Amino acid sequence: MSIREITEKIKSQAGERELDLFIICLVVLLGFFGYGLVRLGQIKQGSQPVQVLMSENNDDRYSKALTLGKYVASRSGTKYHLPWCSGAKRIKEKNKIWFETEEAARATGLTPAANCPGI
Repeated sequence: MSIREITEKIKSQAGERELDLFIICLVVLLGFFGYGLVRLGQIKQGSQPVQVLMSENNDDRYSKALTLGKYVASRSGTKYHLPWCSGAKRIKEKNKIWFETEEAARATGLTPAANCPGI
């Protein structure tokens, strides 16, 4: 079935006005969808890559800690967070410790933050 046949079938079942309204709505929805995809691409491009560096701290509790990784905690805290969680954003840079895995964070005695969805 071709596009012309589909259009004629729709025209026969609905009036000319309804078809025009449908096409306008379809174009508007496709425009919003396209804008959303472009916006999502810009957000992803603006994110910082994760860097993994060995910690300068010699404390046994943090010997497995990384300065940048997938999970972050405060040196004096009891919870670990994902880097984009609100709790992680409130930690001063000099007090942040990073962990590559959730298991590494738990191994130091930390527990997941309750207000950080995704952990």
